Amino acid sequence: MRPGVATIAWVQYLVDNCRTVGEALNHLKNIQIVSVPIPGYEKGLPLHVAIEDAAGDSAVVEFVKGRLVVHSGRQYQVMTNEPAYDEQLANLRHYLPFGPETKLPGNTSPMDRFVRAAYFLHYLPKPKDDEEAAAYLMSLVYNVSVPFGAPYVGLSATYPTWWRDVVDLKNRRMYFNYALSPNVIWVNLNSLDFKQGRLSKRLNAFDPRLVGDVSNRFVPSPAPF
Repeated sequence: MRPGVATIAWVQYLVDNCRTVGEALNHLKNIQIVSVPIPGYEKGLPLHVAIEDAAGDSAVVEFVKGRLVVHSGRQYQVMTNEPAYDEQLANLRHYLPFGPETKLPGNTSPMDRFVRAAYFLHYLPKPKDDEEAAAYLMSLVYNVSVPFGAPYVGLSATYPTWWRDVVDLKNRRMYFNYALSPNVIWVNLNSLDFKQGRLSKRLNAFDPRLVGDVSNRFVPSPAPF
């Protein structure tokens, strides 16, 4: 019997055990992802994950009617919520090829936001440096975020975008914006000590007083997870 990993710990488990997308996909053969109840969703949620590594490899992993479905390759660069990824790709084809006159959907539904994300990603200019690249991507994420109070009907009910993040895998830097704060913070992962046996530390990223580089603001934590 394969060991089980709860959906809510799925991403953390892959980050802790795999260095590349290929390793993650191979590792999934040895475990089973288990849907667990969470407050408000006693039957669990049909979660999916997008993974990418520093070499630029990408994959979208989801379960459709209990079956593991993987879309692997650098061409899979956008993901929103339901429906299944195959349906998202089929809907996107109605808008291809992209052009200046493309009429984009403007609702808050995951399918509409998927199309807008793919469209604006297609047109992002080449950045002059890594910081500008992060800023370009953050501007895209703002565009496809769901504002507070926006009417929304879907499998996962009504949820605004609570936070936005951009991860620079090459330089190991993570940018984060809490939707109830005007500030963007970032962490240089190279400055943190991940050696086995080291004291666990944490950062309350939702603290509205935080701004800029917060790599030195982590404090000891009694629990590693």
